[in-house]
Amino acid sequence: MSQSKFSCTLLVPSVILSIIGLILCFIGVITPSWQVVYARELQQTIQSGLWINCQTRPSGMYTCTYTFSESDYNFYTSAELVNFRTPPFYSWQRKLLYTILVGQFIGVVGLFSFCTSFYQPVARKCGVIYAVLIGISAVMNLTTSVIFTIFAHMVEYRFFHVSVSGIYEKHKGYSFYLHLVGGILLFISLIIAIIHVVIQFKNKQIERVDDYDRDYMHYGKNVFHEYQYYNNPQGNTLQQPPQRYHGYADSFTGSGSWHGSQDFRMHEYDHIPRYNQRY
Repeated sequence: MSQSKFSCTLLVPSVILSIIGLILCFIGVITPSWQVVYARELQQTIQSGLWINCQTRPSGMYTCTYTFSESDYNFYTSAELVNFRTPPFYSWQRKLLYTILVGQFIGVVGLFSFCTSFYQPVARKCGVIYAVLIGISAVMNLTTSVIFTIFAHMVEYRFFHVSVSGIYEKHKGYSFYLHLVGGILLFISLIIAIIHVVIQFKNKQIERVDDYDRDYMHYGKNVFHEYQYYNNPQGNTLQQPPQRYHGYADSFTGSGSWHGSQDFRMHEYDHIPRYNQRY
């Protein structure tokens, strides 16, 4: 019982970490500060996200542009939007965005599977499902962070061009680090969930061994009573054969009052010596 309680309490911090991790990843997605650059010529702080770019005007005005597909905003074909001097969107940003959203959805489904783990008959299965889903979510979020880092260090996406001489280097912003920390928390949650699943299966094996030992001891005790019943009638205090099993009718008494089980084997009684039989 103590091991079962320990495994349940072990799953609670895993769920808490996964919730915090999913929230941080979501905040990282909806905020634009994945790449940040300050353009001195424009006197603007420009933030580039996966689907939204924002810039602070010298007057303090805060403007943003967003896109979910190339048809929404094409920096190279729209002359009007070029005047915003905002960084262009790329296809790899949208792919990373969709990957993160799918990972978020899988993580939320994993949290729902944890809620169903309180139903004891399916607790172990739900624990495994929770660990698998949180693991997939953690891998997807961490992978997108690594891929974004690789792209962010490429020359094509690392610098912001204002003019021939106005080239400024972009730096990773708080949105990226929030998403990275969220992915790490999901990974830690996965490790704790795996430990929980291992403890659950170990407890199941221990319960099986205890049941086997209990049945074996009960079997040995009843074999002794059977020997006493059939071979020492004078000293026998039993009114009927000891019920080792439950299921089939007994052929020894002829009364049909004692029942054996599906595990009953007639040849087991052939090994019991009967010295008091009369011929």
